[in-house]
Amino acid sequence: MTSLLWIVLALALWLSPASAQEDLQSLVEGAKKEGSLTLYMSMQTSDIQKLIEGFRKSYPFAKVEFIPLLGERLLSRIITEVNAGRFTADIYRLDLLRVTELLKRNLFARYTPPEAMRYPKEMRDPEGRWSAHALNLEVLGWNTGLLPKELVPRRFQDLLRPELKGKLGLEVTGWDWGAAVQEIVGGGEQGNSFMKALAAQKPVLRRGHTLLSQLVAAGEDALGLNVRANGIEGLRLKGAPVDWIMTDPLLIKVQIIGVAAKAPHPNMARLFANFSLSKQGQHILGEVGRTPADPDVVPSLSPRLSFKGRKVFVYRPEWGERGNELREIFEKLFG
Repeated sequence: MTSLLWIVLALALWLSPASAQEDLQSLVEGAKKEGSLTLYMSMQTSDIQKLIEGFRKSYPFAKVEFIPLLGERLLSRIITEVNAGRFTADIYRLDLLRVTELLKRNLFARYTPPEAMRYPKEMRDPEGRWSAHALNLEVLGWNTGLLPKELVPRRFQDLLRPELKGKLGLEVTGWDWGAAVQEIVGGGEQGNSFMKALAAQKPVLRRGHTLLSQLVAAGEDALGLNVRANGIEGLRLKGAPVDWIMTDPLLIKVQIIGVAAKAPHPNMARLFANFSLSKQGQHILGEVGRTPADPDVVPSLSPRLSFKGRKVFVYRPEWGERGNELREIFEKLFG
């Protein structure tokens, strides 16, 4: 038998349901001995608590503590503790654009939860250090009373129509959205030319994705360039005169979850990561109004939020390291 065939057979056995079940059982036994779990999560406290409740229903022996700092505050705390030689966290959960510093310091263990293998490849780190946990879908949203159907954009180039000049709204911190669009329309000089033409459309800058959606609904902006899908869909369902469309490809900001490299409770951490990416864990996210990363889990708010089968463009983690540069380009373009 050739060595290649041996490898294929070994992989088949490793990926078999029986093998996965044995691996899970091994994690459970190890987690029972560890007993505790500490989560460092950039997420609302109430949402973390819902996730913990679901986890403890499946694994009642788990004692869970969590640090619910948001954004840069969580990242700063992690780096401060690591610099002081303290390794308290078992799980890191934060925005993908903020993980570069942690990856450079090798602060993630290499572990791909079995549940993550169902996800699109864009939702998993090739080196197994993180998996997508929840998503922000950035879409085009418009006021149905202000924007005629014939002016509704079907592709990014449609945003340059003369009739749309002065009628666009743009979230002011959307430098990552700008970097994505620049790359999608051709990159390089072609992408730069498109972005300059878009800036000439004089979009009005709005601070906050929620505010942008609300101003579109109120008729202050006819079209929002980078509204969040769950926000604009929520307004639509309440009767606001708005509608929205996913671009092709769909632009996605990812919140990731990963096991800390020096987790004090590594088995418990792996068990929690796998639960968080399971259908049960992802349904919990959908129930609290977030967009699950599992394409098979339809958000409870609306089936329109499902991205299954769509081509996606995930904002790249390396952009985080270039944040100041990309932000400066964006602000120079749009003011």
